[in-house]
Amino acid sequence: MSRLPESLALPILFAKPGRGEVAVLSLSVVTKGAGGLPASIQGPLGFLDGALEPRNVGLLASLLPRLAGPDCYSATYEMPPKGVGQLADASLEGSSHLLSVILAMYALGADAVVRGEPTFQSKLEGWTASTFPNKQGKLKSVELLREKLAAVFRRNPALGKKGCPPISNVILAKDDRPHIAALLGTPAEDLAQAATLSKTQLLDAGLPDAAVGRADSAPVTLHFVVDFGSALELIFGAELLATYRRALRRHRLFRSKALWGGVLFLAAALAYLLYPRALPEDVKIEQDTCLQVYDRDGGRLWRRDMGVPVILAKLMRDRHGEARVVASLRPKGQDAGCLLIFDRRGERIARFDPGQMQPYRPDWPHKRIIKRVVIADLLPEPGQEIVAVGNANWFPSRVCILSEDGELLREYWHPGTVDGILHLAGTSRLVLWGPNNNLSLATEVEADASPYFFAIYCLDARAPSGQLPPYAAHDVPKQAPVWYKALSPKGRSILEVSIRNHGAGKLAELEVVSERGWTLYLNASGAVLRTAEQDKHRDPVSELIDVVPVQ
Repeated sequence: MSRLPESLALPILFAKPGRGEVAVLSLSVVTKGAGGLPASIQGPLGFLDGALEPRNVGLLASLLPRLAGPDCYSATYEMPPKGVGQLADASLEGSSHLLSVILAMYALGADAVVRGEPTFQSKLEGWTASTFPNKQGKLKSVELLREKLAAVFRRNPALGKKGCPPISNVILAKDDRPHIAALLGTPAEDLAQAATLSKTQLLDAGLPDAAVGRADSAPVTLHFVVDFGSALELIFGAELLATYRRALRRHRLFRSKALWGGVLFLAAALAYLLYPRALPEDVKIEQDTCLQVYDRDGGRLWRRDMGVPVILAKLMRDRHGEARVVASLRPKGQDAGCLLIFDRRGERIARFDPGQMQPYRPDWPHKRIIKRVVIADLLPEPGQEIVAVGNANWFPSRVCILSEDGELLREYWHPGTVDGILHLAGTSRLVLWGPNNNLSLATEVEADASPYFFAIYCLDARAPSGQLPPYAAHDVPKQAPVWYKALSPKGRSILEVSIRNHGAGKLAELEVVSERGWTLYLNASGAVLRTAEQDKHRDPVSELIDVVPVQ
């Protein structure tokens, strides 16, 4: 996981009843793979994402095209205050520091595009906030402001030792003005858009010396702000924001798939007319161990003897329209079980090993092989992604999302083999099915012969890495699929899954064929539309049970 050199030391405010705290969070941009945020941020952010649609962090989606998601950032605490547990406030108050985090994400993402002076990060120095934006971007009032503001004065002298400038400006919601007016002993209508708060005023308001601190500390300015857009303009200024927006328009233009697709098509057509050459159009496995690539006229272009049996071979196009060959091998030899990528000339450019260790107990090593590969455009970045499923008999599966260069972007663990995988065209979603070794459900239906539940589930390739239900792996983050269903009775297997579009050009329904002569039909959201019996069906009827509720 590589990072940009920039990292931002961010002071954020927390509180528990009767006491406020300041922590220093070191936030960095992650350019490869999936990042990770502490539970004190990921938890409240996840709550807002689930409770408020569109997602709260979706405020950044149109502003930071490639860096809008929480998985684009990594964070660690440089100064966790003692005795504050997970640094999470009670209930919804756990969201009160999120505006600070989202503003820091914006500063890092904008600097990655503009790369000029002054930087967005330098403009953010000395700022923090105690509020969070709702789905419309309006800033919401929070509780325990007195305790948090007291902590600013108590902790300010120590912040510089952690490479974090002291807090001089605090953003609050506009609705907080009456609370601050009461603290200052001033009518609310007399307060402007900002007010100065000193340590003496807090002591006069009845806060004890221990809460405010004994060291001298300069006054801070409190800003009462209506919404997220106003907070951006207040901190960064209209001129710097305009510079970024111009750079963003250029950035979007030059990263446009449609634009570059057209340019590359014209360039390829011109090159073909001026310099005709045979291009790869097909790849076949011959004599078990050989890759043979053909042009569109059936002419042989290149051949590679891998020395071990080849499981599968597929042709793909990279972001420049050039052909590549993707192949996986049996677990023998130097490249046992690996996925290999070759360029159009047959030169090997990447190797991916699905490994043999697993995060489930007992964690016996067992060499995985890649028997299933899907190539599709799943992520916003240019080019297609490779979905490679590593299986080892009935051992857990590792579902890997790779770049066209074979770099691991995401991985998802499932406690059982994957029998099949489909891509829902035009989306970032994948449908997978197979047995789940760890799933246990209470049903009244007598089990069939097998001791395992078979499952069918939908996964969004944009989701951060993690494990799938029932979350039995150790030290792997939990990842909620779009939907997850188990086939009942227990032990009844899923024989086949196919997409039926009825000529509509897009998914109309999924056809799930189970043992004992039953077929179920689902829509893309995982809802069961109907169940059909075949000629020689046997009771009881096959059913799909929600393990994760449909989202």
